[in-house]
Amino acid sequence: MRLPVESSSSWTHIVWASFTWASLEAWSRFEDLDERARGLLSESAGAVRGAIDNLLREARESQDKALFERPAALARRDAWLALGHRRLVEALNLVALKAGGGSKDHPVVREFLPELLGGIERASYADRPRLVAEAAARLEATSAGFADKADLVARLRAAAEGT
Repeated sequence: MRLPVESSSSWTHIVWASFTWASLEAWSRFEDLDERARGLLSESAGAVRGAIDNLLREARESQDKALFERPAALARRDAWLALGHRRLVEALNLVALKAGGGSKDHPVVREFLPELLGGIERASYADRPRLVAEAAARLEATSAGFADKADLVARLRAAAEGT
């Protein structure tokens, strides 16, 4: 998920624009100016205020995303990554037990997870869903047949898609 870069520049612009708006508003009420000049200043103040309102709305939306959406997305990602890891551990143990005779060095186990869990754990977060999906495809394609294989493949795929 890509969100706007966190920046204080919008807030800085809002502060300066607010000062400009307040100055224009104050001068538009200055009685020593003629009516035409005060009207022009008041019109300018209104235009600046509209721009401030738009900029303020956008700055608040960006701030809300930074405060709420980004942490929520990171928490969802972390939860799915933890679930994917848990399912990989479960799958590795089941494949080793049922197809590898209890050995993680058995050719069927290494066909499913060539580097065991290390290959996926060392990968970046962005690559892990793809690697889990590839592991599920390799497990499905292995010659080992055991009762839980289809369910295990489906669970791995669900974890990869969720992440």
